[in-house]
Amino acid sequence: MRDIVPLRFKPRGMIIMQTITESETGCTRSFEMTVIIRKLDKTEHEYFAYTKSFCGKATYIAYFEDNIWGAVTLHNFVEMLRMYFQQQKVDVNIENKNLKIKNESILELIKE
Repeated sequence: MRDIVPLRFKPRGMIIMQTITESETGCTRSFEMTVIIRKLDKTEHEYFAYTKSFCGKATYIAYFEDNIWGAVTLHNFVEMLRMYFQQQKVDVNIENKNLKIKNESILELIKE
């Protein structure tokens, strides 16, 4: 079974989730998972958190702002990944490098 599950946390937070089943990829769930946080270029308080699937066939992304709702969005994103992939822990790393979005239309769509 293949699931594509969009979850929205308002205000101003969104999680995009795409999952591919283990039988389709042949991957196991025994790897460590790391979520990377990067600040959006040319913004003050906007971030993306993301991680690749264990096989690299999907990317899981959360957009959030630097406020209480952003903290809730980030927490829910990490917990969702931890529970779905049955991990004891998920490492979270904050990168110093800003994330540049090439297509502003996509960014506006994500922010809606």
